[in-house]
Amino acid sequence: MSAIAIEELRRRLGPFVAARFPAGRRLVDVHVMEDGHAGLTFGFSVAGSDAGQGAQAFVIKLAPPGVRRSGNTDVYRQTPLLNALHGGGLPVPPVPFAAADEAEMGVPYIVMPRLPGRTFVVWEPHPSFAADVVPALWRQTATALAAVHAFDWRRHLADWEPPRPLAGELGH
Repeated sequence: MSAIAIEELRRRLGPFVAARFPAGRRLVDVHVMEDGHAGLTFGFSVAGSDAGQGAQAFVIKLAPPGVRRSGNTDVYRQTPLLNALHGGGLPVPPVPFAAADEAEMGVPYIVMPRLPGRTFVVWEPHPSFAADVVPALWRQTATALAAVHAFDWRRHLADWEPPRPLAGELGH
């Protein structure tokens, strides 16, 4: 992501923060989220006017500009899914801010609080993942996957998109 694009995002996030946060809070530290493979994903923080107010860290995911909004390029459609999963106790962030239109950010977007942690890449783990920690990560992953499969999506996401048949999913 070029410095020009980061500057454009910073320019758009300034009014976003001013409109949604208490007076005296300000935008700080806009940066590319380099861990993971989530497309146009950036971090930013909202800090208070004095040192006693801690900064809140957020992640903003943007839809790719000029691309038809479908499947994984339809960033906004993740909003009800993430909020439902979060409400169901799964380890995902809520989405307190989102827009399907292009008025604020130039593309649809979602904003969520940044959760602590980092991406675990199996074939190239970050040095912070000591070998004795990895088995616990796999157990956490298996537990979370079981919780996702137990989630009653019919109740929480009845109006979301219908699931694809297995053959259609495999073909996709």
